[in-house]
Amino acid sequence: MEKRVLFYLLALITFVFIIWNLWDVQVNLNGSIFTIQSRNFTRDDPLNEYFKIHTQISNDKNVTSRKIFFTYSTDGGYGNRMYAVISSTLIAILLKCQLVNKWSTKEHLCIDPPINIFDPVNMPDGFNLTGNVTYLNFTYFFPHPKYPFAINKNIADLIENPYYIPENYTRYGYGSGRPLFTELSANIRFYDQFEYYNLARKKTLDLANEALRNYKNFSNTELQKRVLNVAFEIGGNILNRIYRPNQYMLNLIDYYVEKYFKNSFVIGLQMRAADSGYLDETKDHLKFISCALEIEKEFLIRNKILEVSFKWFIATDSDKMRNYIFDNYPEKSFSSNGTVGHSGWSNIEQFKKTILDVELLSRCDEIITTGASTFGWLAAMKSLKMPYYVTGFSMNKCLRADLGKQPANQHGTGMFRK
Repeated sequence: MEKRVLFYLLALITFVFIIWNLWDVQVNLNGSIFTIQSRNFTRDDPLNEYFKIHTQISNDKNVTSRKIFFTYSTDGGYGNRMYAVISSTLIAILLKCQLVNKWSTKEHLCIDPPINIFDPVNMPDGFNLTGNVTYLNFTYFFPHPKYPFAINKNIADLIENPYYIPENYTRYGYGSGRPLFTELSANIRFYDQFEYYNLARKKTLDLANEALRNYKNFSNTELQKRVLNVAFEIGGNILNRIYRPNQYMLNLIDYYVEKYFKNSFVIGLQMRAADSGYLDETKDHLKFISCALEIEKEFLIRNKILEVSFKWFIATDSDKMRNYIFDNYPEKSFSSNGTVGHSGWSNIEQFKKTILDVELLSRCDEIITTGASTFGWLAAMKSLKMPYYVTGFSMNKCLRADLGKQPANQHGTGMFRK
């Protein structure tokens, strides 16, 4: 009898353990069960700790006591808007805030995050706004970065005057296309948290840490490379582990992967041209073609094989460039369905194509981006691999990106600057 009781007890303990690991039990401040939510994030992801903090704050019925970071949409295309998202998410993690996205509709994002970032709470909720008192007394709006990175920026400014985050506010907000997360990557005060949450590899952090602590012994190019490598990995990890595609988008991705990526070496050609001044639509596509052919040749030599199926994924806002490549390389070229566009913010279907193109680019074996295009660099960050790049009007070489000297457009604007 005792053995049977012991058996049932062990079985019950095992059952409870399994359920506890498969389900996330959220408890409110009174200790009663508030909700039981399926855990749809990776069990061993260190960000789980932040996810629990975020959810506990969002479940607090006393809105006034919540520490909340709001992400607002910004002007510009999808890349610039997502720079604001990455910056806001990073700061929310560092400050242990609830994260709330205030973009117009969550359908626009086409994502399925592991936490609810679409809480309908607003900036002044919970505060008594009377007389001359406004919710600005309780908030801190981040300004544009004081030391925005630019091409060949002297990084000593950021080392000697590091960007700090004020911690004693209840409400925070950010909605700038400036990549504030790059400024934060130069502050070694946050490196322990970057490592703890696995936002950047230890090797990457160690190299940056060494340079920041002895910056007078390093060239500006090497300093910028090491620091921006941290920012590059932070951006990719936040995008991949929080702003993940929803099932609708995953189904589209799977369709293209099965049809074009399977058993092929895929090169993504991201050509930002229309209305941007980044590329010359009449000739710069020839640079991308030359670069893609060079990558193919190097791949065959490096792997000592005679033949492989190469495919080119064309992501561009230029019908002229796209049509030329399709007409001359029809056996290799493919693109996603829909209207060619850069962001198409006013058109939901075109915006879905924008997101799909970023996702497909990030799954390519190699990416060739347009010099300073945030769209292409968003995909590169998601791939966590430095892309090749082409700069219009002056540069004809096909080069692997090196963040010591940011790839730029003809105006000298780098990809980590609006």
